[in-house]
Amino acid sequence: MVRQEVFESDTHEREALELEFADWAAARTAEERAAVARWQGPDRFYQRVQSPAEHDFEAQDVRDAIIDLATSHVMSADRRLWRGIRSCQSTFGVDAASLENVVGDAATTDRLTAATPLRVVAESEFSKPALDGGGALLCIVARKGTPAAFLATVGRRDMAYQCEVVFPPGLRMRMLRVDRSVLIPVVVVEFQRRSR
Repeated sequence: MVRQEVFESDTHEREALELEFADWAAARTAEERAAVARWQGPDRFYQRVQSPAEHDFEAQDVRDAIIDLATSHVMSADRRLWRGIRSCQSTFGVDAASLENVVGDAATTDRLTAATPLRVVAESEFSKPALDGGGALLCIVARKGTPAAFLATVGRRDMAYQCEVVFPPGLRMRMLRVDRSVLIPVVVVEFQRRSR
């Protein structure tokens, strides 16, 4: 795929998300917006939110707020999003050279998962530096009905360019394929609400 086509396609996804989440964003309270701003803080507070300590009430409160936001809306159509992976070993349990070994696997997500419709953001800001096992890009195909929150219009203005989308824990993630036609491996996965 030509790089220009990637950018045009990504721009379309961003615009579609802005339109889909416009009413949702307008309904957000000051408290919810403050939680998003704290999650997006430059001090990497989101790391504390992912695994809050027993008495870290601030992180627990922000985690609860972000999960509530991420479960308050479901995608109206299939969407393609991107996520940078710095460590294939930590994320998939294999090195980047062995990613094909996890194709077909399915798991339930156990954390909040942030992504963006903009591949250039995921690749340039969230896949480097590559750590244990090498880096990769996750191409997330979020199926219609998947719960998510589009934080770009309700969070910090200086972070809006990232077009952050957050998925709640508890989604079904299925590994579809690995694309090695570009410099960094692209792992295509499917996200959807788990069947009850």
